Amino acid sequence: MELFVEIIFSLTGLCLITAIALNEIYQQKMKVSPMPTAPSTRHAMICSIEQKSPDTIVELGSGWGGIAIEAAKTYPQCKVIGFECSPVPLMMARLRKLLNPRLKNLRFVRRDFFDFDMKDADVVLCYLSNPHMARLEPKLDKELHEGAEVISSTFHMPHWKTHRIHTIGGMYDTKIFSYRKTGLPLGA
Repeated sequence: MELFVEIIFSLTGLCLITAIALNEIYQQKMKVSPMPTAPSTRHAMICSIEQKSPDTIVELGSGWGGIAIEAAKTYPQCKVIGFECSPVPLMMARLRKLLNPRLKNLRFVRRDFFDFDMKDADVVLCYLSNPHMARLEPKLDKELHEGAEVISSTFHMPHWKTHRIHTIGGMYDTKIFSYRKTGLPLGA
């Protein structure tokens, strides 16, 4: 019995070390660390959606899954897709979804969102970095349909005109930036 406990302990430690190393490799590769979003920020982002019944909501860089899960709960009639490349946070997001079996409208995919055509997205949710937002802006300008919304925590689009800014009080005074795609050219 003692040997069995040692083996289980060793395997658990090995899995934990592997997960930490894999997460670190992907942080270096993607130049960003997956950060969980505070519940108050998730709530504010979802409340910032102005459309009454969007068909498709996408979360770009869904990390641990918190924002996408909240969107799926709030909009059960809507298809919600979370995009994440890093395997450890993606695995945890998928586990969280399994623990919420009523969220049949939610899926997490391991895919680079820069390779996904956003033409069907009614709402884009993101908590990315400034370099990612700068790279994302022309893609969304080209692919999103008129009237689509972009809701971003903390980081803003460098050239799009902000539709609304909501500041969440607290230690960081987090800003939620809301954008609405218009037929105007980038930055107009």
